[in-house]
Amino acid sequence: TIWERLLLRGLPRLVEVSPQVSPPMLVWTDAQLVTGSGPRLGGFLCTPSDARFFWIRQLSNKWSADHVSNTDYCIAQAEAPAVATATWAHILAGNPGIYFVDNQSALGAIVKGSSPVGDLSCIVATVWDELSMHSVLPWFEYVASAVNVADPMSRGNRDFGFSLSAEESQAKLPFIVEY
Repeated sequence: TIWERLLLRGLPRLVEVSPQVSPPMLVWTDAQLVTGSGPRLGGFLCTPSDARFFWIRQLSNKWSADHVSNTDYCIAQAEAPAVATATWAHILAGNPGIYFVDNQSALGAIVKGSSPVGDLSCIVATVWDELSMHSVLPWFEYVASAVNVADPMSRGNRDFGFSLSAEESQAKLPFIVEY
């Protein structure tokens, strides 16, 4: 057969493989919605050489209402990875990144790439747009809120980030994809 002729006959072949895979960047994200004051997002980045964190208050006036729904909370949780990627694009670009999210609904929508909820689909598209634009190779994973390193940052606890010898980053907002 052709396979025998190609593989079993002829001179031995030497194939050199030199994978140059960077260690993954670890990214924890979180959101907290406070009725009447809007969302607070937090993020924590751990690289082989350093650690960084951000926190940002009230991205949108949409959440300044008296009632915050579970959908609103999920949308805010899904925004956090997009903000983290935009903020640390210069570090994450071209590298694998493991993103830890503590909200199952937001995580599911991000992994799936869409949601039946229109606003959430726009945020999910923004997450993937940011990842694609900066050539980040992502993996998304669930983390329990109790061990989410970004949880204190989403509550405005900057001291926790500093206690981990992390440098504070100025959060950058991504362009939100709209349909």
